[in-house]
Amino acid sequence: MASKKLSRAAAVIDIGSNRIKMHISQLKKDTIQNLERLEVPLHLGREVFHSGKISYESFLELSRILKGFSAEIKAYGISQYRMVATTAVREALNRAYITDMLRIQNGLELTVLDEDEEKSLIYFQAFSILAQNGLVPDNGLLSYIGTGNTGIALCRGDTVAFTQTLPVGTLKLQDLFGTAPVLSAGFSEMLQEYLTVLYRQLDFVRSDYPASQLIAAGAEPEELAKLCSAVQQNGLYRVKTADLKALSRQMEGMTPQKIGFKFNISEERAASLMMACAILQQPLSMLSAEEVWIPHAELPDAVMRTLLVPGEAAAYARELRKGSVACAKEIAARFHPNSVHREFVSDTACLLFDKMKSLHGLGRDSRLLLELAALLHECGYHVNSSTHAASTFSLIRSLRLYGLSPRDNLFVAQIARQETQPSPVFPDSESALLSESEQLMVSKLSAIFRLANALDCSKKQKLGGIKIRIEENELRITAVSQKDALLERWAFDQCSGFFEEVFGLKPTLRLKLNSGSV
Repeated sequence: MASKKLSRAAAVIDIGSNRIKMHISQLKKDTIQNLERLEVPLHLGREVFHSGKISYESFLELSRILKGFSAEIKAYGISQYRMVATTAVREALNRAYITDMLRIQNGLELTVLDEDEEKSLIYFQAFSILAQNGLVPDNGLLSYIGTGNTGIALCRGDTVAFTQTLPVGTLKLQDLFGTAPVLSAGFSEMLQEYLTVLYRQLDFVRSDYPASQLIAAGAEPEELAKLCSAVQQNGLYRVKTADLKALSRQMEGMTPQKIGFKFNISEERAASLMMACAILQQPLSMLSAEEVWIPHAELPDAVMRTLLVPGEAAAYARELRKGSVACAKEIAARFHPNSVHREFVSDTACLLFDKMKSLHGLGRDSRLLLELAALLHECGYHVNSSTHAASTFSLIRSLRLYGLSPRDNLFVAQIARQETQPSPVFPDSESALLSESEQLMVSKLSAIFRLANALDCSKKQKLGGIKIRIEENELRITAVSQKDALLERWAFDQCSGFFEEVFGLKPTLRLKLNSGSV
C-alpha cells in the first residue's frame, strides 16, 4: 500500500508460543478501529518447552517475519509501536541473545512481559468487555488458558483479589505427556488426575469455595464456545455450562485425529482444544453457574488500548493498584486475623506519606509499596513468632502480589520486615540486590512504616483523630486517646531516632485525653 501517515495510530506485535501477531489500529471518534490484523505461525513454544532454547533457525524465521511486519508499519506511516513477547521467549534460556539480535538486526525493541504483567493486561481487557455487556462477576474465577501456562484469578466484583499461575498450558501439556498416551483409553483420566493435583495446591480453588461465576479467556476457550454453537456479542460468548461439559465428555477417550475429523479442524488444533477442555474441567466441576463467560480478550488489544485511548494507561495503573491492595488483604487474612490493626497501620502510614510529600520525594508507586508492606507485615507470625521478621520477608518474597514486578515484591518484603528493627537491615546477600538509591527508598518507607506501626503497638487502636504537622525541624503528631497509651509512646520513641536520621526531622507525639494533654 502507498505510504500514508495516520494520526493517532499504533501497531502492536505479539510474539507468542505458536504464532506471531501484529495488530494495526487507529483511534477515530474515541473508538479503536482495526486497520489490519496479521498472524504468522511459528512454533517457538514447542521448541523452548522441549529444548529450553530458541534455535538460530527459528530466530532467522522470526527476524524474517518481523521485517515484513516492519515494512507494513512503515507503509502505514506509523511511528508508535510496541512489541511484546510472552511464555516462549520468557522461558528461553537464550532470551537475552534473542532480544539483543532483534534490536540490532531488526531495529525493534522487544519487551518480554513477566507472567503477572501478561495476565493483568488480559484481565484488564476481559473486565472491560464484561463491563461493555453490563456484567460484573461476583466472587468469580477468571481463567486465562495460554499455550505455556494458565492464570487463575479470584475476582471480587471487577477487581482481581488474588491470582496464581499454573505451569501448564495447552502446548506445554502436550509436550509434557507426548503423543503416545493420547492413544490409550485411560489418558483422559490420567490427565485429570494430574490437573487435580495442581489445582489442589491453590488454596482458593476448592470444592467448597462460594464462586458464582467462571470467566474463561484465551484462544482455545473461544474455539470451544464456537463448537458449542455460541454466538459472540459485543466481544463476549455466553456459553451454557451444560454444553461445555457435554463437549468435554464427547472428547474424552477420543484421539486428536478423531476430534479433528469430527469437527473439521486440524489435528494440531484438536489436540489444543482437548487440553483446554481438560484444564477447564476442574473449575467447571466446582461452580454451579449456568453459563460461562468467554470474552475475546487478546493481549495485543489490551496493549493497544493503553497506547491509543487517552487515560487508559492511567486506568490500567489504577486497576493494578486496586488489585494489589485487594490481593494483599486477601493474603494477610489467610495468615493473621487481626485486620483492624493492619488497616490502622496502613491508613496511618499512607497519611504520613501524604503529609511528607515535599520531604521524601517519592511517588505513587512508592506509596503503594508502603501500603502493601503495612498490610502484610504480620504474616511471619504465622510461621515463627520468634523470627517473624525474617519469616515475613521470606513469605512475601515467595508470593506473587498482583500487579507487582518481582523487583517491587522485593521492596515490599524489605519494608515489611523492618517492624522491630532499630534501623533497616540489609544482609549482605540481600544488599547486593538493591542499588544505593533503592536502599534509600526502602529506608525512607521503612522509617514511615515503623512510626505508623508504633502508634498501634498494643494493637488495640487506642489512638484516634491523628493529625500531622511539619513545623521547623519537627514532625508533630497529635492524637486523641481514651486509654493509657504508654506502650505506644515507648514504641514511638524507639522509632524516632532512625526517622530523624533519614529525614532530618524530629518526630514528636502529643496525646490528648479528655482531661487534657499527656
